[in-house]
Amino acid sequence: DIDTGNAGVLKYSLSTSHFIVLPTSGTVLLSSPLNIEATSCYTAVMTVSDFGLPSLSTFVTLRVCVSGTNEHAPVFQPSDTYTFTVSEDSSVGDSVGQVNATDADAGVHGVLEYAFVSGPDIAAFSIDASTGRIFVADSLDRESKSDYYFNISASDQGELLNRLSATAQIRVIVSDVNDNNPTFVPNILYTASVAENASISTSVAAISC
Repeated sequence: DIDTGNAGVLKYSLSTSHFIVLPTSGTVLLSSPLNIEATSCYTAVMTVSDFGLPSLSTFVTLRVCVSGTNEHAPVFQPSDTYTFTVSEDSSVGDSVGQVNATDADAGVHGVLEYAFVSGPDIAAFSIDASTGRIFVADSLDRESKSDYYFNISASDQGELLNRLSATAQIRVIVSDVNDNNPTFVPNILYTASVAENASISTSVAAISC
């Protein structure tokens, strides 16, 4: 205010309970705890009045947005143990199942990324980092390997040194299909002999597969 005397002395006020303003300087201070999960931005009207006669005033709209902190770790739902079953004749790209985790934080701190934790069994599968869906990535053969075990992590996208994560244990059971023909053992010509006067039900040979 370019006026002199009391007409140039200013007093600030603010229309909100979450913040206060120092009446002589206009400095805005926090007056109550904030929770970005409840309210991410606050809007208030700041009024400034002089002490002239008559008193003149003006106002401005103040918008305060809360920057989140990474308070909550991801949690797998409904539990951190999953069991999926997939047929051994599944093709590469077929879906095995999906894991799901939630994070109570807002913004990037609540955005999750899924990944395999290192282990020998993960080579047979792939995972969508955004959705947590698992896919077949290699040929499966129950006769060679019937169970796969590995871990999957869900990590939030907080600051690199402040990221939080959770881990789920995964078991994939390979179900059998009738994909092998019977084979004689040994797979050669069988030769047997029997006397011409052999009685009914006399054993001639033992053939096995």
